[in-house]
Amino acid sequence: MVIVGLSGGIGSGKTTLADYLAALPYRSEHWESWQLIAEVATALRAGMQGSPSPDNIGAITLWLKPLPQILSAVCHKSTTLEQLHLSEADFNTEPKRYAKLLQYHALMQSRPELQKVAITAQNKELFRPLLQWLGGYLAATCGGDIWYGEIVRRIQQQKDIEVAIIGGVRFPADAACITQAGGIVLGIIRPDLESRDTDDPTERERSGVKTDAVVYNDGTLEELQKLAPVLMQDILKSVLQKEYRASTIK
Repeated sequence: MVIVGLSGGIGSGKTTLADYLAALPYRSEHWESWQLIAEVATALRAGMQGSPSPDNIGAITLWLKPLPQILSAVCHKSTTLEQLHLSEADFNTEPKRYAKLLQYHALMQSRPELQKVAITAQNKELFRPLLQWLGGYLAATCGGDIWYGEIVRRIQQQKDIEVAIIGGVRFPADAACITQAGGIVLGIIRPDLESRDTDDPTERERSGVKTDAVVYNDGTLEELQKLAPVLMQDILKSVLQKEYRASTIK
């Protein structure tokens, strides 16, 4: 099995390239880290009726109380509320660490109809604050392998998969999980894209990700699609180049 991780900024084309790679004539499986994070988010959201006010820290810590059990079931990660720093005192000491979480609860207060809406690929942007907070905060407090260690574990249980594509590699530890499993990591850069949401810790950490090759998404969607089989052939033949540019594909 070949495991390919994709790293890049928001809007760089990671998911698009992943879709193109997954559409090639191999038995493939396409994973995005948000899917696993959304499993945790869904379990959290189902635990209580409604969503607490962002001003009610006590209610928010109660809302988070099932998190250790959820992480054990979804990610096979053993932890406690104390280890996760999810007490009222923690919120008061370092409020910036919980800004995205409070942003999510403010959204739920303003749009209560979203509380019963399932998180999907089509609407995940609506729930980005919660997904961002869970993704970055739990990687920082539980260990960098919390998401990608579990994704790799699930992938390795699949016996009939030839190629596994994993998108959303933003932390150095994410890339390390893929590399340790014998996979490769591609960095995706869209030269005309401005940096987005630099307050998101996952975006800040991405600069430390070690990649095996860099793909410049500097052409059309058609050119990026034509680049996908070139990349896959080079990966399978172990002749991966250090740099690829979509604009040079004819």
